[in-house]
Amino acid sequence: MPKLNKAQAKTVGDAESSSFEPLDDGAYHARLRDVKVSDQPGPSGSYYWKTEFEVVEDPYKNRRLWSNLSLSDAAAFKVKEFFDAFGEDTDTDTDELIGQVVKLIVSQTTIQAGARKGEIGNQIDRIAPAADDFEAAEKEESAESLI
Repeated sequence: MPKLNKAQAKTVGDAESSSFEPLDDGAYHARLRDVKVSDQPGPSGSYYWKTEFEVVEDPYKNRRLWSNLSLSDAAAFKVKEFFDAFGEDTDTDTDELIGQVVKLIVSQTTIQAGARKGEIGNQIDRIAPAADDFEAAEKEESAESLI
């Protein structure tokens, strides 16, 4: 059976536990971490963008939030909202948006499917430009990125 050595055991013991406790309803500044196209179409028959954000302010700093943006014609307004929040044209490559900060309007909701069905989770209701006076700290480099 595997066992951690003393140094690993200390590192693991000192680590913060990740939490699935939902964020309170509210507006949070968050940095865009990733955008990927879905492997398969969603229920509308259209593909969608899977977005990942990281909250950059207390009390939820470093917490992650995810959202799907449908690429169906009926949801075009939500994709426009996404680009407007970053102050960019709709033909901008999303890779250029990675690392930029926007404001997410977040609410709590009951999860409808999957392993956490019935639990309370978060959903991103709206994406808006960051407040004019908000300055996010630069993203700290992780030890892995320095290797």
